[in-house]
Amino acid sequence: MIKAFLIATVYFLFIDLTAINLFIVKIYKSNLPSFIEVGSFKPLSAILFYLIFLGGLLYFAILPNKSYNISEALLNGAIYGLYTYADYALTVQAVMISFNCTIVISDVFWGVVLCDYVSGVTVFKR
Repeated sequence: MIKAFLIATVYFLFIDLTAINLFIVKIYKSNLPSFIEVGSFKPLSAILFYLIFLGGLLYFAILPNKSYNISEALLNGAIYGLYTYADYALTVQAVMISFNCTIVISDVFWGVVLCDYVSGVTVFKR
């Protein structure tokens, strides 16, 4: 379990942080310019998110794959990403008028792709 958590953490952080810097910040800045502040990063919130989220990904998508079946891990990871990222994006959109469909669709798509890939590669590598 620890090995799987470490593998998932390395891949998740590398891919997510790269994507955030390459295109996610651009999407948010172009759609929510008044909500993005340079230098307003909150490391404790980020650390807590990653620990909780990766724990859930392991529990629901990676560890149930005792047979090391990559296709099951891919499916479970994609579903976990869909549910978690859609919960967040749609909840925020429900209460913030400026949180538009572009952000919702890009967030949910990113969650599906990221969790799908990390689940598959973690099952493959462990």
